[in-house]
Amino acid sequence: MRDHNAALVLDLIRRRDGVSRVDLASATGLTAQAVSKIVGRLIEGGLVAESGQAAPTVGRPTTLLRLVPSARHAVGVHLDRDELRLVLVDLAGQVVAAEHRPGLVGSIGELAAPIRALASTVDPSTLAGVGVGCPGPVDHRTGVLHHANRLPGWENAALGPMLTAELDLPVIVDKDTNAAVLAELWTTDVPRETAMIYVGTGIGAGLVLDGKVYRGGRTNAGEFGHMIKELDGPLCACGRRGCLEALCGPAAVVARALAEPAPEALVLTRFARLDHAETAWAGDILGVAVMDLVNLLDLDRVVLAGRAAPPYLDGVRRALRETEVEVTLSGWGPQLVAVGAATSPLAASLTASDALAARRG
Repeated sequence: MRDHNAALVLDLIRRRDGVSRVDLASATGLTAQAVSKIVGRLIEGGLVAESGQAAPTVGRPTTLLRLVPSARHAVGVHLDRDELRLVLVDLAGQVVAAEHRPGLVGSIGELAAPIRALASTVDPSTLAGVGVGCPGPVDHRTGVLHHANRLPGWENAALGPMLTAELDLPVIVDKDTNAAVLAELWTTDVPRETAMIYVGTGIGAGLVLDGKVYRGGRTNAGEFGHMIKELDGPLCACGRRGCLEALCGPAAVVARALAEPAPEALVLTRFARLDHAETAWAGDILGVAVMDLVNLLDLDRVVLAGRAAPPYLDGVRRALRETEVEVTLSGWGPQLVAVGAATSPLAASLTASDALAARRG
């Protein structure tokens, strides 16, 4: 309970630009004494500082509390089929530094080198660790990539343990869709029942159910793109036929528009060049599938995200126009997964004393 209460307080301080102890007690339902003790620990730990005063309506001015963003850092990595993105973020979730490398990374050494370089730019005592988001299936608990779809060289790779040994830093591996929804949770007020439909080199879903990221019993929930929508449909990369991704994913759209499949590394580049008439049909198919997901989970919001997401937005909105479900496009750009991946080690580093992880499951 102590960590949970501290998580609530720290999260409120992080989300507000200056908040008083009185406001924290009111917002959390904790006693003034409990809030004072928690704030004292946060200040002692260097995570929070007193900063300025608010003019009162009556009585004395109240001291405001603000996060100390430089108190923690983490490296976030998006290992994708056609590129590598890295970010260094602070405790506020702001990107301090970033790097982008096109092409598929083929080895642990090749992956570790830019992570090590980015991590070396901050005080080691503030470095919480490394978070990696990549296409699933992934075992979030062990950091092993099982049957990694279209990720050559990484089949059944123990990515987490190998990277930990290489860097001598804590490493947390998650599916790209889960990392993406973590970024949204860290920076926005997300309804308790939300799905993020991630459209990049493939299609997947990050789920927030009852206010927490839902990973499932084997941590592989959200393989939305591999729901079969057409019996005996086109062959999917997963080996089955008629999967949603095979029907309307970016690779399928490009193949239909250009009358030939594109190499993996060029799919999103060619997809970005297509006009509305060449992509609209795919949004309609995705919209039907999203409507099924809304009906199944009784969602409040659907967020589209990923490098290829914008052309699908109109189709999803059309499919859900007669519902009360809010449909939005994530405000994050291509750094979405990397930033979300970085929030996991940030949260984990605070768990023992003043956890942020409590609200994220």
